[in-house]
Amino acid sequence: MISKECFVNLMNIILDANEKLDLFEDSIDQWFDVSVYGFKPLSDLIDKLIDVLQNEMDDKFDTISWWIYDAPSAGKEKEHCIITYENGDQFGVYTPDDLYEYIFHLEDKSE
Repeated sequence: MISKECFVNLMNIILDANEKLDLFEDSIDQWFDVSVYGFKPLSDLIDKLIDVLQNEMDDKFDTISWWIYDAPSAGKEKEHCIITYENGDQFGVYTPDDLYEYIFHLEDKSE
């Protein structure tokens, strides 16, 4: 497992790259009458980084990719980034730091 500092740094790099990729796609859409989804080399690099993080964190439930791609704006919509366990306990995942702690917490609960 990688350190929390390294995980948070990599997650921030991924989030920044995704934001820039979105801006690039929006710019292309303004100039051309065609929708462009992703700049392939950057998209592939981001996907590979996520795969490495998930492997290093032993993220059995794909929580990292969920948070980046499916959680509302990667934690920016706070009311939608609360994970509720079956027993009713809740955990807010708003930042890469929270995500690291959640994966640790999840690992503790699965043992």
